[in-house]
Amino acid sequence: MKRFFIFLMITLFSLSSIKANAANYYGTANNNASELDGVFFRATIQDMDAQWDNSNYRFVLHTCWLPTDSNTSWIEVGFLDGEWIGDHTYYRGFYAAQYIMDQNGNIQQRNLKKISGPSTQVGTTHTFQIQRDGNNTWGVYIDYTLRQTWTSGTGSVGFSPHVGLESNNIVSTSSTWNERAFQIYKNGTWLNWSDAILSQSGNASVNWDDEPTSIFSSQN
Repeated sequence: MKRFFIFLMITLFSLSSIKANAANYYGTANNNASELDGVFFRATIQDMDAQWDNSNYRFVLHTCWLPTDSNTSWIEVGFLDGEWIGDHTYYRGFYAAQYIMDQNGNIQQRNLKKISGPSTQVGTTHTFQIQRDGNNTWGVYIDYTLRQTWTSGTGSVGFSPHVGLESNNIVSTSSTWNERAFQIYKNGTWLNWSDAILSQSGNASVNWDDEPTSIFSSQN
């Protein structure tokens, strides 16, 4: 089966339309589903190099994010190499984040969490999952284990999840990642993605296979 993937030729960079910033670069798959309670994908860790030092704040990461609260916040989970925004130090590992914005798109609150436990070795395979666990609480899972919980607007739902690669510079590098098993969670049921819109920005060197819809498979 052919699978969706993001491939770095020389450099590959990623940015979400929700997190728009002219200095960032992206290559993502976007599903337009709405009224969601979660998103899921599986991936194998590959070589990544942000080419970070304490003066450049570079990062590169593979992630998924789920907008919530009528586009005024989002939650994400992934694997990062480079700048840790919380204290401007180097970090390589799993992370979770929640960003809360005002109606004008300005970030009002940023919650960041380093996640330890799962192996960070290249070649190890992991699952990444965001799931609404209560009326206004969202759980972040790696390898089916709850790692972080955040609160959002009462009764909020997710929509338009993205999966892909993101960076804030043009020199970070990443080997080929084969993200797969893209699923959404709705009305208590995990469903395969019914479509995937592939996008990129900032002249990123992004390649996809020619049958992105073949990403659909079970969680197991």
